[in-house]
Amino acid sequence: MIITSVHAKNVLRYSELKLTNLPRRGVIGISGANESGKTTIAEILCLALFGRTFSHPEDEFQKNIKWGEFGASVTVGFFAKDKHSYLITRSFDADGNHLAQLRREGEAEPFVRGSAAVNENVAQLCGFTYQRFIDSFYLAQRNIASPSILLQTAKALAGVETFEHVATECASDIQTFQEELALLHGGLAEARRQRTELNIQADALPNLKAEQNGQTTAIAERKKENTARGLRLDRLRAATAEIADQVEKTTQANLDTSLEQWLHYADHIDTATKAVDAASQGAESGSGPRLTGALQSWSDDLRKRLQAFTPVRNAAAVYRQRLAWLIGQGERPAEVDARVRSLPDQQALLLSQGEGIRGKRTGPMIGFFVTFLLMILSWSVLWFLNYAPNHAVGQWLGNGLQLVTYNTVLFLVAAVSSGLSLILLVMVFILTEQILTARQKAARLQADQEAIKAQLQSLDDLPQQSLVTEVATLDICDDPPLKEALTQFVSGPGVALLDAEALAAFLAPLEAASLTCQEDADAITRRITEEIQSVETSLVAIRQDLDRLGQAIAEEERRLNKAAQLDQETAAFERDIESKTRSIEVRRIAQNLLSGSHRRLLSRFNLEMRHVVSKIMPKLTEGRYETMQIDNDLDVRVWSSEKGHFVGLNEISGGTYNQVMLAIRLALSQALISSSLCGVECLILDEPFAFFDAQRTRKTLEMLPQVSPEIEQMWIIAQQFDDTSSLALHLSCSRDSEVLIAPVGEYEALGEG
Repeated sequence: MIITSVHAKNVLRYSELKLTNLPRRGVIGISGANESGKTTIAEILCLALFGRTFSHPEDEFQKNIKWGEFGASVTVGFFAKDKHSYLITRSFDADGNHLAQLRREGEAEPFVRGSAAVNENVAQLCGFTYQRFIDSFYLAQRNIASPSILLQTAKALAGVETFEHVATECASDIQTFQEELALLHGGLAEARRQRTELNIQADALPNLKAEQNGQTTAIAERKKENTARGLRLDRLRAATAEIADQVEKTTQANLDTSLEQWLHYADHIDTATKAVDAASQGAESGSGPRLTGALQSWSDDLRKRLQAFTPVRNAAAVYRQRLAWLIGQGERPAEVDARVRSLPDQQALLLSQGEGIRGKRTGPMIGFFVTFLLMILSWSVLWFLNYAPNHAVGQWLGNGLQLVTYNTVLFLVAAVSSGLSLILLVMVFILTEQILTARQKAARLQADQEAIKAQLQSLDDLPQQSLVTEVATLDICDDPPLKEALTQFVSGPGVALLDAEALAAFLAPLEAASLTCQEDADAITRRITEEIQSVETSLVAIRQDLDRLGQAIAEEERRLNKAAQLDQETAAFERDIESKTRSIEVRRIAQNLLSGSHRRLLSRFNLEMRHVVSKIMPKLTEGRYETMQIDNDLDVRVWSSEKGHFVGLNEISGGTYNQVMLAIRLALSQALISSSLCGVECLILDEPFAFFDAQRTRKTLEMLPQVSPEIEQMWIIAQQFDDTSSLALHLSCSRDSEVLIAPVGEYEALGEG
């Protein structure tokens, strides 16, 4: 990496630092008094390239802002190992904002932004990080004579620093693992002891659970039995209540009760008694009388009496069928003679006969009117001819028509027509009488039909009427079979339902039967209740035992879980012990391998360093010291030509010591160039000649450009240069100025800062 330009504003002590067109080869000298800003230039280069300075870490970049300012910026141009030029720019302010970008020279847009990304790309382009840079290419004034820093740098370049770090960590890990193993063995012993004390029996939990399942099943069965008892008890109570209700309703029956209502009472009593019987099954013991025996007997007696009315109903149905046929509704009953006509048929026949007579009456009526007119005419003519001949009509008839001569004939015609009229009139009267008679008979038949219809309606309404009313209605029917069936019912089973005193006597046993049923049902209810209470009492004991079993099972499960946990802990302890033991073995093997690698790397590093130092050290020490070596403990020793053997750094003079340290530092830089393939590089030496005399300083300046062909650009900071002729560029710093500008094309800036 070769620095080509530097431009900073408000950084450290400079309000502006501008160095352009820097020489890529040769020595750039920076001189000035103390506190004049010489070292600041080197720190600005570090700040631009790596985002930090030697004095301030990366997270304190605000401290690099010039005092009294709120922001700063720095731009550095450099030539990288890929033989391209780049510009890196950083700007930051007092609020902690830090912007960074990297771009190729000649391009307007950066290809990398952000501090971390820029730092990573700079390391790739230059071949080293900040730490490698200050350990090799940047020799700060404060550590020029520090053997410890030299030692760390040598370790890093030799590659043994990492090995030492890993070996130290391995030793620390072994110690930690051994301590952990002691704890693990103690924990394993304790876990095994606790596991033994638990004394787990394999069949204990299954036996407890089997007993628990048995008790649970017993509880479920007894609850089921009690539920069945409770349901039976509810049904029994409901059934007995229903019986009491039905008996109460039945005892309120009277002579106005219909047959259908009696049947309704019988059906409900039967249903209620069956419900009581069903509910009491399994509750009664012994072979005593049935719970509902008396009620059932009374209900059976009532049903027999009601069934005795069936022949009456059947006869009434036959009678009704015959009446319906008589009025033309329904088919002819089998017992009716085929020659007998129904009333509609008879009525139709009479109406047909009347129509026939009306047809016969038409001729006589017409003849009557004709003969009657002839009679009136002939008698009128005779009257005018014989009694009023002078009348105009008489004159007209006698003189005009010459009817006088026909007087006898006219008399005969009058007499005959009078007789015929009378005969025809009698015939019309006779036929008219026949028509009226047929109409009267048809009207009577119609009246008979209406009466039969009314009777049929009354028969149809009988089921809604009381039984007494039904019997009375049927009794007036003119039907011998019906009267016979009715007589048998009334004089037999029906007496108890048709007579007030008999009905009261018939209903009297019903209430007593109901009370007996209620008393027996109460006894059964008490017995079922006692059974339920007995089962509930036994359930309390079973539940207590079940609770005990639950606690025992929980305790056993807790012990099993504890045993399983201890087994897991034991297995975990054993795995951890095995793992820790294996880790200790691995790290001991690693220690052995690292020890061998450490020796080999150190030996190879010694050869490389001796090769480089043997070229540099004689030139810096005027041949008094030729080469160096680093022992296994990384102690540096140099070969003294005068003494003929290697001597320690504490055995040489102070000035020679600084020359030797500079030679070693240059060798380390060369070693880094060789190992990192950095290409051409720049070297920054801050006050390397602080303890050199003038002669040593002059010779060193003459020799430095010849140290390595890869180190083309050197930045050397000194109090002053006696001779600047060998410098490619000389920058002079002043305490009185905060501005340093090196114009393009000039090699020295004096008084500008």
